[in-house]
Amino acid sequence: MEITNLTPLRIFTDVIATGSFTAAAEIHGVTQPAVSFHVRQLEQSVGTTLIAREGKRAIATAAGVELLHHIARIEHEVQATIRDMAQFTAQESTQLRIGTGSTACATLLPGVLRLVRRSLPRTHLAVVTGTSPEITRKLVANDLDIGVITLPVRDRALISTPLFDDEIVLLAPATMMLLDEITPQSLQDHPSVMFESAHITRGLIADWFADAGLTFYPAMTVANLEALRELVALGMGYAILSRLALPQGTLSGDLVVRSLSPRLSRTIGLVTRRNQPGNHAAEIFIAALRQEIQKRGA
Repeated sequence: MEITNLTPLRIFTDVIATGSFTAAAEIHGVTQPAVSFHVRQLEQSVGTTLIAREGKRAIATAAGVELLHHIARIEHEVQATIRDMAQFTAQESTQLRIGTGSTACATLLPGVLRLVRRSLPRTHLAVVTGTSPEITRKLVANDLDIGVITLPVRDRALISTPLFDDEIVLLAPATMMLLDEITPQSLQDHPSVMFESAHITRGLIADWFADAGLTFYPAMTVANLEALRELVALGMGYAILSRLALPQGTLSGDLVVRSLSPRLSRTIGLVTRRNQPGNHAAEIFIAALRQEIQKRGA
């Protein structure tokens, strides 16, 4: 067995993750036949079938499941090698421009940026916050190198890679009477507080209510996540927000977190320009980002 190109491994991983050759093709910016070709080449390399069909969904065979375990270790070692070699790289990128939402900037990126700074002490890191559409426009205009935003992104000039599923949950004061299932109907008579920067998340919430024949209209909007949590704790209303917006660890006894019914979530992804030249600092950032996500269990 000889595999010297990681692309087939990554494509195989995404086919299984999405259950679809077409979805994997969209992630990698290639055609569906190209994905099929890479999978066939990989199966020829390992000498066995890796993918089976369960209805319309692509699933891993026993050999495919085993290979996925090895791929995870391979990716880890490759990224570790990139980080370790960074100290010997003479031509470090002088700047890395990152765009993300306010939530990710406050909760996800601090640990990532700390790792990047450790590996690339001479690289200037510029972080810009905005809504996903704003970050998308800046990426297309080459004003940013990387975006960590809510998917989907449909611009053909960009490549997006899903990173993790971020559940949208209820944050309520402990004094609020809650039913066993948190449905739109159970919330319609209660005031809500909304994080004003959550552009796409607000659309998802509005659709969640609309599917139940209701209209979502927050009683209050705030620009700061900490202020939002304080207002909810004081009983000013409930909030519907992403789990990413919640601090790690135990919340104060004044707050409770509950899943919604039906369940609601968004996909956080990595977005870059399709024809973007190689950027060593970007590779370091992506490796650190994946490490932080794994640490958080997202």
